[in-house]
Amino acid sequence: MKGGYFIPPEAEEGGLMMRTKVLTWLAVVVGFVCLAGSFVAASDWPDLAPEPELLSPTGEVVNLADKKTLEFKWSPFIGRMWERQYYDFRLYKGRQTTEANQLIAKQIPKDQYSFTVDAGIFQDGEVYTWGLRQVYMDRKSEQAYSSFKVEKNAGSACPTGDAKAGE
Repeated sequence: MKGGYFIPPEAEEGGLMMRTKVLTWLAVVVGFVCLAGSFVAASDWPDLAPEPELLSPTGEVVNLADKKTLEFKWSPFIGRMWERQYYDFRLYKGRQTTEANQLIAKQIPKDQYSFTVDAGIFQDGEVYTWGLRQVYMDRKSEQAYSSFKVEKNAGSACPTGDAKAGE
């Protein structure tokens, strides 16, 4: 044992060349173990899977009069996109995000930042909540939520929520 490392006797007998090979092998093995350890530790960092930022609709009255669709939009996260697998989109009737209230659960491709829903599933005067999380190979972000109220009568609310006319 020299300097805290075990060097086999044949390395001692083989001179400098053999010792160099053994130390190189030790460095590779130790480096690999450290690298593997950093992968495990990285999954514990909360900033590696941030909540997505919801853009629309967010906390507003959405006028769907004469609209055929409603587009949900979020901001792309710049950073570990190549490690993100997909977005997990959920739509609920009401403010409670329970399975019983769930209307839609959809995996959205990682490079898509909007999702369009047929306006026919929404009822006039009802509140809906949508949630979105980023899913990585090793973890999921917290789910970002936003609720909105639907109006389907012309002139009952300001047109917001990126509902698309005539689609």
